[in-house]
Amino acid sequence: MAWTLQLLNDDTTLDINDGTNYSARSLTAPVPPRRTATGGANLYRHGSDIQERVFQNRSVTVTLRINGTNQDNLIANINAINALLERAAEYTTSGMGSQVKLRRKWNNATNQQDFYVLDGSLQIGDEFSQVHAVNDVIATATLTLTCEPFAYGAEESIENYVADPGFEVAGTALADWTQNHTGSGTSARDTSVKKDGNGSLKLVMTSSSSGQVIERHQTLADVDAGEVWSFQAWVRVDALSNCKVVLGLDYNTGTDVVAETTTVNASSFVKLTSNNNTVPGSVTSMVLRLRLEATDNSATGTVYIDNVIAVQASAVPSAWASSRAIANHYDDAAQASTNYIDIHDVPGDLPALLQVKVAEGQSHDEFWAGARHAGRQYDALVLEGEDGTASTIAHPQIGIVESNTTASDAAYSGGSLRVSQLLASGGDVDTLVDVNHLHSFTMASPPKGTFRVLIA
Repeated sequence: MAWTLQLLNDDTTLDINDGTNYSARSLTAPVPPRRTATGGANLYRHGSDIQERVFQNRSVTVTLRINGTNQDNLIANINAINALLERAAEYTTSGMGSQVKLRRKWNNATNQQDFYVLDGSLQIGDEFSQVHAVNDVIATATLTLTCEPFAYGAEESIENYVADPGFEVAGTALADWTQNHTGSGTSARDTSVKKDGNGSLKLVMTSSSSGQVIERHQTLADVDAGEVWSFQAWVRVDALSNCKVVLGLDYNTGTDVVAETTTVNASSFVKLTSNNNTVPGSVTSMVLRLRLEATDNSATGTVYIDNVIAVQASAVPSAWASSRAIANHYDDAAQASTNYIDIHDVPGDLPALLQVKVAEGQSHDEFWAGARHAGRQYDALVLEGEDGTASTIAHPQIGIVESNTTASDAAYSGGSLRVSQLLASGGDVDTLVDVNHLHSFTMASPPKGTFRVLIA
């Protein structure tokens, strides 16, 4: 297998190492240079502190041989590269079109890398060279690209189709999971034992007959014949007698897929997985079932279930955490994402004034937002349309009180506004100099998709 080197966007792909129209001779992509800002360099402090380090754009250079069957075909191959470079500049400056990428994959490698191209130029050298005149070829063209500092791996397009997969929704607990009890027992959200987040599903069976179940299930409606699906749940089995733990999948045509265990392990959660399931013909929906099932009379058992996942893929990814974009990070179907917004002062004596941290829990149903303030800040953290709870504001000052309010207001998305702030004892918003404060609060029902964090 030859090296893969492509220049592409959503509409056009040029293989610039296909051996026919283009042959790559070399590629250099050195580590981009760094810029640093320092503070504290004055007569009253020893040395200086690095406040910020950022990377400049990366310069990527590719040496190419461009071939043609005749002079007109050679010109067409040159223009094809220039056209994509023009599309790159348009996308960078105006957002028109789609991102242009330089994609490379080493010989016999599995993974590819994409450099996001911001701008570029193609130098074809001496047009009157003897090689060009005789052979319809540009022997030493130089493609110079200005790219984002770091390359990207292959995009992950996996989405979890389970609603409330981590059982984090508290106010309407298990609203997405339909109850089915044919035996004696209970099924409820539990906060004492969990794999991640704040909750899990606890199933308890008491004195049930063979074949009876204690179950919660939900229907996955967006399913088509021929698709390949994989499923997984983390289970902690505290006790089993004459029963088993089942992760079941029922197609609407009656064909079933089952992963089950009868192993008791009360000390830790283990994975129950069913990979590479091809949806049969005529199937339009399927039911995902989590249950204790009696295998004999007088059955009893207790199991905790967390982090349920249903993905359209041949296997459940081992490192999957989140596929939802948050704040302004805009990772489309990314791995676990944390978004930081840093607001910096001019390099000098003072540290950066504000840092905002936004993070999403593994099961999509828990969200944290925090702001760390240095001096000269009004200490208020505002989330539009949310009902934040368990707010905390860490601060060292006596006479400062914490204020957390949720106000109904149709002007805001979701119809509500959450405000967390520090107040002086008299009730006014406090302004303190050279004192750090940390605001944070958790929302049990975060919004879906992109939302805003506002700092006042």
